[in-house]
Amino acid sequence: MSELVPYLKLLSERGPSIATRELASRFFREAPISAVRRVMDVCESVDARFTFFIVGISAKDNPAIIEEIIDRGHEIACHGHEHLRFPLLTPDWMRRDLEQALELFDKQFSYSLNGFRAPYLEMKEYVYTGLK
Repeated sequence: MSELVPYLKLLSERGPSIATRELASRFFREAPISAVRRVMDVCESVDARFTFFIVGISAKDNPAIIEEIIDRGHEIACHGHEHLRFPLLTPDWMRRDLEQALELFDKQFSYSLNGFRAPYLEMKEYVYTGLK
């Protein structure tokens, strides 16, 4: 884990976009729940917080780790409900997917999602409109 300290320092100094890819490539090859715990442990060892972009159906299937992320003070952001390719969806379908994710986190975890990253990092102009 000590080899991750430089990435975590970048994370705390410059924000999540700098270190996210490196952290993801190192950790998320493993079982997701153990990887999430490792990310939290390493971040906390350097007094940093992480933003986890979570898909709604994954949260529904793994509520304990979602509660742990929240309890440990990390942020959860929206990554859609079903990890769909937004540019292939109609605006209504995309909106329903986002609303499902928002509703799930609000009702099941009493957590309000504020951040968003499109699945596959694919964005179209109407995706921005739909986020408003």
